[in-house]
Amino acid sequence: MDRIINNESVAICAILNSLVLGIDDIARLNLFVVMTTDRAIRNRLVNYANYEEMVGKESSYYQALNRKFVELQPVFLNAITMLLMGGKIEKTPEGKYCLTNEGNLMAWELQNYQEGVMENVRQAAIQLEAMIGQKDTMTWYKDLKIVL
Repeated sequence: MDRIINNESVAICAILNSLVLGIDDIARLNLFVVMTTDRAIRNRLVNYANYEEMVGKESSYYQALNRKFVELQPVFLNAITMLLMGGKIEKTPEGKYCLTNEGNLMAWELQNYQEGVMENVRQAAIQLEAMIGQKDTMTWYKDLKIVL
């Protein structure tokens, strides 16, 4: 993470950006947060042309990626909890997550930041979503060698 004190705020930004992009599954959101909030991963994402290249290269970092995945679980859960309790997101009967009206407003306001970490996270989420497209979440976890 860019700064320890901002872990949850950066994770909230990543979650909101992901929800705007249509990422609504908790497992997928979780991996999106890990891959877009970590500066080293974010910096590598811009160099990948497609999904195959991304998983080919990122899977070689699987030990570091697994460590980051485990380390970020409390931050991710805190961010989801804050967004739920703050009325920015809600869980649908199907178990998916979506933005509320307040969440949409907050996500829209985040898009006004054109520099810094928040913009980098947003751009990384856009790049990552374009690369993974409709890939199955389980396949994505397997391809990256994420151990649950």
